[in-house]
Amino acid sequence: MIDTLIQRMFLALAIVIGLFVASAGFARAQGVTLRPHVTVTGPLVTLGDLFERAGGAASVAVFRAPDPGQTGTVRATRLEDVARMNGLSWYNDGLIAAVTVTRASQRIELNEVGDVIAKAIKQRMDVDPDDDLSVTFDGNARPMHAPAGADLSVKVERLELAASGNFTAELIAESNGVKTERVIYRGMAVQTIALPHVIRDIPRNAIVSSSDVEIKKVARSRLPRDVVFDMAEIVGQAARRNLSAGSLIRSIDLEVPKLVRRGDIITITFKKPGLNLSVRGRALGDGALGEAISVVNDRSNRVLEAAVTGAATVTVSPAGPTKIAAR
Repeated sequence: MIDTLIQRMFLALAIVIGLFVASAGFARAQGVTLRPHVTVTGPLVTLGDLFERAGGAASVAVFRAPDPGQTGTVRATRLEDVARMNGLSWYNDGLIAAVTVTRASQRIELNEVGDVIAKAIKQRMDVDPDDDLSVTFDGNARPMHAPAGADLSVKVERLELAASGNFTAELIAESNGVKTERVIYRGMAVQTIALPHVIRDIPRNAIVSSSDVEIKKVARSRLPRDVVFDMAEIVGQAARRNLSAGSLIRSIDLEVPKLVRRGDIITITFKKPGLNLSVRGRALGDGALGEAISVVNDRSNRVLEAAVTGAATVTVSPAGPTKIAAR
């Protein structure tokens, strides 16, 4: 009889244990699920952000979110007590060791930051707002961030500017009137101007085409005195010397293309009323269109002054040449 009683006790205990295990399994099956990666837009992280099916506890704030654009981590073990205190059934099976939390943001890129700083520096220097000002940052500069989806403004709160162009600028981002981030930038500001530059090496005497030149910005302080500003004054001209890729173009680098070169075999045309005669000759100098050069008539071996009228062509006329070629 005792044996029967013991058997009944063990059976009852087994039933109780079975019910407990079943109820625990049911609780886990109906419980919440932890998210391993969370992105929030506001300043607080809630249970609804962390857990799926958080129900009525979803709006409970747990901790502050990282700054906009930043990511932080929280150990999963820290969330066990938080879940239990707020009536959430969650079993930490160890598959998730930590949760990463990212605060969504609007990025203010460095080029936008540079525009804001350039505007403030122009006002400080009292220069024309339309003047070009190139802003470069020290190597550790980073974009700014502000809360996602909010009205945003960025302004310079403090500016230190040296005569050399070195600056320190403290910028703040404001969202709906609230300051959300403060960043200090250091760098260099230089007044620039857009000027034609040589793209590729151009040999002496070559005709410069539009594909040989591009417009690039250069510091005003580095300009040579005779630099050429206008592309129209460059294209179609001849290089007086070899021009290197990347260089500015000076007025002394260019000349009117020479249609006749010293030693060229040329055609000499004689023009008089009722007479139009052409003979072969040789150029004794270089000449552009309309310039006068000395030539030798191969038939008579006489030296004549003639005007360049085309490629390898000169004309001798009673009126004479219109201008003398530079020697």
